Amino acid sequence: MAEVSPARGIYDVLKAHTPDLTEGGNWHFAYGRLVEHSKPMIVVRNTGGRSAEPVIAQDYPTVQLIGRGVPGAGGAEDLYLKMRACRDALVGIPSRPPSWINLSSITAIGEITDVGFDDKDRAMFTLNLQLIVWFETSGYREAV
Repeated sequence: MAEVSPARGIYDVLKAHTPDLTEGGNWHFAYGRLVEHSKPMIVVRNTGGRSAEPVIAQDYPTVQLIGRGVPGAGGAEDLYLKMRACRDALVGIPSRPPSWINLSSITAIGEITDVGFDDKDRAMFTLNLQLIVWFETSGYREAV
């Protein structure tokens, strides 16, 4: 796989490894930002991370999953359970998944967080993830 942003990489991993979560059905998955959609949605976005290693080609980016449910009874609970399924599919994933071979590991930064409701009374949750991504070389840095 060619180099991609961390958000795109996690999006690709979710799509490749959890088609039951991401393909078809009543959910919309994306990366970058939330868009208006009639389905409940989970988006993956880049959020920075720790400083990269100065000598070896290893980075520590972070990504955030933002989920938005549907208004009404059960929308928040359905969203929480979908966010948890995404977390369970990503955290501890075996090194070098075929859909993003530079990915070494994923850990959760805290728990799934309830961030309230949007202006259309749809529940929203976030999940922050710390990645370790390595490269053969990156600038003056060499592989481990």
